[in-house]
Amino acid sequence: MNRIPHWAQDNVFKRTYLRVVHLVGVQNAPFYDKRIPEGLVNLVNLISLDLSHNMLHGQIPVELFGLLQLRELNLGNNELCSEIPREIGMLTNLVVLSLEDNHFFGEIPDEIRNLTMLETLHLHSNKLVGELPAALWTLTRLESLCLTINKFSGDISPNIRNLQNLRFLNLSMLNVRWPFEFQKEDFPVLEKFYIHNVRNPNFNLF
Repeated sequence: MNRIPHWAQDNVFKRTYLRVVHLVGVQNAPFYDKRIPEGLVNLVNLISLDLSHNMLHGQIPVELFGLLQLRELNLGNNELCSEIPREIGMLTNLVVLSLEDNHFFGEIPDEIRNLTMLETLHLHSNKLVGELPAALWTLTRLESLCLTINKFSGDISPNIRNLQNLRFLNLSMLNVRWPFEFQKEDFPVLEKFYIHNVRNPNFNLF
């Protein structure tokens, strides 16, 4: 694992000028009780925060959603366990949101529609349920969407065709159904597409 110099451990959240904080798999990261530190609220200039691979648990502190300049938020590969907070919709500058490989449950909040700049949304390997919300299909800048290994159900909306910029799409291992014909022309720049175990697919990709 990586390590933080001792001189920086206690001061990292006092450095309000910081714009990028990447503490990925850091053995001696300044986390109290393996939780996301509330001290992050002081870093009001942050544009990129990556705390992945740290075995963090608990919830995302509400203070995090005060970092309104964030463009990248990666909390993947931890042990976080809660619903995805509705306050996620406050981070309207986000381009990348990665919450994969945690224990998030409940439905995707409708407030995700506020993230109109989003290009990457990775929510795979959680315990999310319900139908895929209409809000998803309004995120027309999305280039990478990965929702596999969750407990979603219901039909995929034809409005998924709104996502014309998708290059990567993974909806495998979901209890969902495609009720319409899916043609290659629907996604003109799509490069990788995974739909294992999707029910009733009707695709015309060639």
